[in-house]
Amino acid sequence: KNHQIAAAGTHERWVRHHTQAHKMQSTSAFASYGHMGSAHWRDALNGAKPFDAHVQAHLRKVYVTLTALVMMATAGALSHAQLGLGGVFTALGALGCLVYMHSQPREARDARAAAAAAFAFLKGASLGPLVAFADAVDPSLPVTALLGTACVFGAFSAAALFARRRSLLYIGGTLGSALTLMFWAAIANMFLRAPVLDIVLLYGGLMMFAGFVVFDTQLIIEKADARTADYLSDAVALFIDFVAIFVRVLIILLRNRGGGERKRRNNNR
Repeated sequence: KNHQIAAAGTHERWVRHHTQAHKMQSTSAFASYGHMGSAHWRDALNGAKPFDAHVQAHLRKVYVTLTALVMMATAGALSHAQLGLGGVFTALGALGCLVYMHSQPREARDARAAAAAAFAFLKGASLGPLVAFADAVDPSLPVTALLGTACVFGAFSAAALFARRRSLLYIGGTLGSALTLMFWAAIANMFLRAPVLDIVLLYGGLMMFAGFVVFDTQLIIEKADARTADYLSDAVALFIDFVAIFVRVLIILLRNRGGGERKRRNNNR
């Protein structure tokens, strides 16, 4: 169990590190879009223009693609239950698909879409062992985790959509630093096996990726407004956030279930 949890968390932070590097390029592009003096940049950050038709159309395309990626990941997890596909090779394959997608020009739409779909499927398959373990403990846990993830993701997405334009882009630097710290803490904890650090990584990671949902959503809006957005990359970024939240919610449910069973056994003695 602990090996599956550690492997899932470390691979996910590895994937996020790659995507964060790509995202920092996008953030730099957005910064250069409004770099005509510090006063202009400050005014831009405090701007609150309503969404125009182009931004609304881009958001619809992003969320439709995100839904398709979640469905592909679900199919990948189910394929592990039937064929036992999940493991290290699917995790590495998912990372390879992600790197390939970002390496292709935007004009190669079919190749990039196929790579994104393969990434989602293989990511779901790599989480198959964890999902299968949760299903063996209690078949309701994976479904509960998925619904809980949808609620958390929806709430933080709504917060970003209805907040003042660009008002939450400031948290990007803090989130990037937190991601780096948690990545190295997770590596260290593979050897330390410290229960306290497990809890910090679990709940701290949940809060961090909820913050990434907010940051990514506002960044997507601004890139769309600047006409520099790519719906496929944006959907993949949100998909990574969704999966990261799902993993942590599922592990929290597993921990709570295990703690409840131990408490009942002690009470029956």
